[in-house]
Amino acid sequence: MPVSWIRRPEIMARAFETFTEDAYEGAIDVADQVAEDAEKWMKANAPWQDRTFAARRTLFTQVVIDDQRRLVTIRFGHGVPYGIFLELARGGKFGIISKAIDLFGPQFMRDVAHGPFPYKYNG
Repeated sequence: MPVSWIRRPEIMARAFETFTEDAYEGAIDVADQVAEDAEKWMKANAPWQDRTFAARRTLFTQVVIDDQRRLVTIRFGHGVPYGIFLELARGGKFGIISKAIDLFGPQFMRDVAHGPFPYKYNG
């Protein structure tokens, strides 16, 4: 018995490619906005007492895009050599990066999973 296609396979393949590309571009857009919001939040909420403001000023986020693997990553970091001390000393008392990941990570994943909807930070 022959197969009767409702939609030809090549049309479905093209639709899937378009959907995949749109989802990837949407994830990049969400990552850009989340990274910007997370960096502002870290700088505003870092729990340490500033002396030179260098640690607070050089907190950063960076969106890393791997087109070959279709991978979008948000990188969080310090721009000072003693940033690792701030994150880990006294049981993480002065850490801000893990708190930012805990706050913004779930929002990022939800927004990417729900498709091309505008990102909104509710915090």
